[in-house]
Amino acid sequence: MNNSDPANRDESPCSAGAPPATLSVPRTLQAGRLRYKGSIVAREGSIVARESSIVARESSRNEYAECALIDVMRLLALRHGESIGNKELRLQGRADFPLSERGLEQAALAGQYLATFGWPIAECYASPLKRAQVTAETVCGHLADVPLTIVPLLAEMSAGALEGQTWEALKTVDPPFYGRSTADWLNYATWGGMTQMEYFDPIHAWLDATFPEESLIADRTVLIVAHAVTLRALIAWGLSDRTNNHIGLHFGNCTLAVVNVHAGLSGQRRTLEAIIPTEHQALLLGSRRPGFSPSTMQE
Repeated sequence: MNNSDPANRDESPCSAGAPPATLSVPRTLQAGRLRYKGSIVAREGSIVARESSIVARESSRNEYAECALIDVMRLLALRHGESIGNKELRLQGRADFPLSERGLEQAALAGQYLATFGWPIAECYASPLKRAQVTAETVCGHLADVPLTIVPLLAEMSAGALEGQTWEALKTVDPPFYGRSTADWLNYATWGGMTQMEYFDPIHAWLDATFPEESLIADRTVLIVAHAVTLRALIAWGLSDRTNNHIGLHFGNCTLAVVNVHAGLSGQRRTLEAIIPTEHQALLLGSRRPGFSPSTMQE
């Protein structure tokens, strides 16, 4: 064998002292050693990573302990059931469409769901528009002694002259309507309606007045029944984020959003706990109540 040939040269650390040929280490074994050493390094790295993870978890536990959760205010935001306007695929705004038959069943389902799986509700507030008010009345009919207050500010955002138009017709009435950016979507000022912040600001002011900071430490659950854009305003307030970051959230009829405001020793922690569509409410009720089959809930 020609050891001057790099292809045949023993590259092991032992080759420097020209050891006897019998001590030459085959390349496969060398590679095995390297893999073995690499494995040790990897395992040691893994141990360090695990130790770092343990430290991080301990730090997290300490931080959590410092912010021990004392009480929570729970805000339940419920969109109204299907209305005649929804059924006819219309932009409703403040046009006062009543509930459809399907909408009435959705409202009854939401009431049954909250009565079965929900928290004890202290009070309920609702939009004055028929589709929301009747939904609230139906839901409260399934709950025990929940006072209902109608709040005009909770009426849906005004879309001006576009209200009542079918979504198909809007392609002709307002061609750029479907091409708007997300930031401009909630802006009906061109048609005599409202901008997002014109709608959000009064609702947030009402929420601030109705639920002042000191009241948020109480363990209580409040239900608000209103509209899709109203739910976005409520979530924005609940998460202390009054931007349009929540504009992409979809709320079908009688979808329930749950926002928690935890009060801790080092301040508040606000979370959007869940968004529960009416179909999921039906499935959960079906699992709890054998034979429960809301036929008109099927698409």
